[in-house]
Amino acid sequence: MSAWQIRTRIDTAGPAGAEEDDPEAEYGPWWNAQWIPFALDGSGDCLIVGQRSHRLNGRIRVADHETGCSFRRHPRWASLPALLGATATALESGSALDGCSPVVLHAGEPGWDL
Repeated sequence: MSAWQIRTRIDTAGPAGAEEDDPEAEYGPWWNAQWIPFALDGSGDCLIVGQRSHRLNGRIRVADHETGCSFRRHPRWASLPALLGATATALESGSALDGCSPVVLHAGEPGWDL
């Protein structure tokens, strides 16, 4: 089952009539069905792209499985194309991206040295 399906199922079971978050705030709700996860860390956290009708549509956010979503502004996370461009540059040059360096893991898998 996908991260989106699991989180949406859990969130739907949450309290009825819960207030919608403020898209301008630094922190938001635990989940919103209009968020699309695209990068998972294996511990339940993920990066999402917001798809709600708002001027911040397409913004990258961090969805933490315990605390909810963080809307912190980040120059590389302004949009998915910006994040992918910075990631591609780090992979091509071997340079660090936010303090994380690209590495080759066992079996030739790409990874990041945190």
